[in-house]
Amino acid sequence: MLVNKLINSYKFSLRKSRRTFHHARELLIKKKNQVPENIYLNIKRLLSELKVAIDKKDSKLAQSISTELLKETKAHFKKSPFDYLNEWVMGLGFTLLTVTLINQLWFQHYQIPSGSMRPTLLEKDRVIATKTCFGINFPFKQSHLYFDAENLKRGNIAIFTVDNLPPAENKTRYLFLFNTKKQMVKRLIGKPGDTIYFYGGKIYGLDGNHNKINEFQDSEIFQNLEHVPISSFEGKVITDESPATKQVASPVYISQMGQEVAKLYVTSQGSLHGKFSNGHRWVEESPQLEYKDLWGIKNFAMTRMLNRKQALEMGFDLKESTSKFFLEFHHSPHTNYPRPHLGVDLFGRFRPMITPEKSIIPLTDTHLKKIKDAMLTARFVVKNGYAGNYSMQRAFKPHQYSPAFPELADGTYEFIDGVAYQIRRSGSQKKLPDSHPLNSPDSKMTQKLFNLGMEMITLYEPDRSLPDFIPHRFTYFRDGGLHLLNHEIFSKDDPILKEFVALEKTKASGFEDHGSPMVDGKLNKELIINYGLHIPNGYYLFLGDNHAGSRDCRDFGFIPEKNIQGSPAIIIWPSSSRFGFLNQTSLKWLNLPNLVVWGVAILALTATTLYSRKHKRREL
Repeated sequence: MLVNKLINSYKFSLRKSRRTFHHARELLIKKKNQVPENIYLNIKRLLSELKVAIDKKDSKLAQSISTELLKETKAHFKKSPFDYLNEWVMGLGFTLLTVTLINQLWFQHYQIPSGSMRPTLLEKDRVIATKTCFGINFPFKQSHLYFDAENLKRGNIAIFTVDNLPPAENKTRYLFLFNTKKQMVKRLIGKPGDTIYFYGGKIYGLDGNHNKINEFQDSEIFQNLEHVPISSFEGKVITDESPATKQVASPVYISQMGQEVAKLYVTSQGSLHGKFSNGHRWVEESPQLEYKDLWGIKNFAMTRMLNRKQALEMGFDLKESTSKFFLEFHHSPHTNYPRPHLGVDLFGRFRPMITPEKSIIPLTDTHLKKIKDAMLTARFVVKNGYAGNYSMQRAFKPHQYSPAFPELADGTYEFIDGVAYQIRRSGSQKKLPDSHPLNSPDSKMTQKLFNLGMEMITLYEPDRSLPDFIPHRFTYFRDGGLHLLNHEIFSKDDPILKEFVALEKTKASGFEDHGSPMVDGKLNKELIINYGLHIPNGYYLFLGDNHAGSRDCRDFGFIPEKNIQGSPAIIIWPSSSRFGFLNQTSLKWLNLPNLVVWGVAILALTATTLYSRKHKRREL
């Protein structure tokens, strides 16, 4: 009975009759001169009668007249193929134009494709971005109608296009139809004129007036993040040689932060040599400025975990230690001391490579437990017992370098702050129980996840035949303690660390704590001015929160102001505790761009409504 009642109420609804009235009326106005006068007058009569029935709210009478009116319009106002095509093209064009203008000027929906902003943003997260937080974008052009740099704060997460990438990597499609530039989502670190220095996983800096940038030390956002100035000691390597030539690539240029900072080459005598850029020309390193001094690189070591057998194979003397596991540090990179060596990189190029210093520290069960409890990985897929990095663009297919995880069921997994999750199809997380194989207390699993957790290819497993494949894991000193994965693994009072520090101080170039730029509560401005990263006027420094798995300014250099498009503001999916506003410096909502764009939108909506109402009241 209820269903029949609902069907009848819809069948005789006045709303449906009103739609029929306006549709027939519009057709009659458009095609007035295309029908005989008797038909015109008949349809006009039906419209008048339907209007009276609607005004009286007589739904049954209105429905009866509507049915007759529909028959008349279908019989005499048949649409030609051109009419259908014109309606389809105009409708689609108007929709695309409206959606594009809204996306360019107002707000836009994004789905996060990669883990470069972990753990703030995860793969498959859906966010709503505001395009009016910093300015008003120029539609269909990489520029601004208006931009207020004061609205853009350090710690804000921004959307920007990247023109500095090679063309093949920078292209994408908008609405699957139009060629456009890729957009990236990263966190703003430095503004024009800033000078930035890295120590202890933290950032220190001076603004354009050489005043201390307080938010780096005072803001909770920066305190909870870990920052490293490089993605690797060799950054982005530029050479004319390709793997296909099977020739020694020489020279090769090493680019960090989009700047060529080192050159490695084979001399005419056949020896390997390296030079350093002082910003103007290629020079030999000097005690005043070495490659490792740049921006605080010397404060960080690339790290992997070795078992006892692997450590012995690497040539370390372990007579004084009974530990089963060790951390190996690659540190203190130079362009010419130690001299470069020949090696094969991830792209198969045979070329000169930087030779870093190496050190080792033993791990106790307590240290291993701390590393396990701090574990962070990329999102990875397991299929038929083999693992690989997750990608939204393509399905994972096991290959010869896929690490084996026979104990894991097929699925998608990740670690964040030591917690293991399985990822559902929706992108939401399911915390795994302590009994799950990924939570195994076996230190072999900890070593495997630490060494392969970001790259998930076996080339990064410790192997003396592949000495140059070091995981993108960084160790650093902070306040005397040794930190890893944004956690303190060795306290400054740890006897093992004390012994390690004493030994490193006896070396010509050991891995030491060079000290914080903060001395007695004051910032060492001279250190930052001389060795910090200076951001030129008109450009910004953006870094991903996940330094181990982010392509950002460390790869392609500073971002011009005109490239900045807006900011992701709210996570709308998946529905979890992460739902809501992003962890970033508060956006300024009451600003001129917002007022202008919202005002224009309200005016346009009002004008459209008034025009529609007037249009519907036109005389026949």
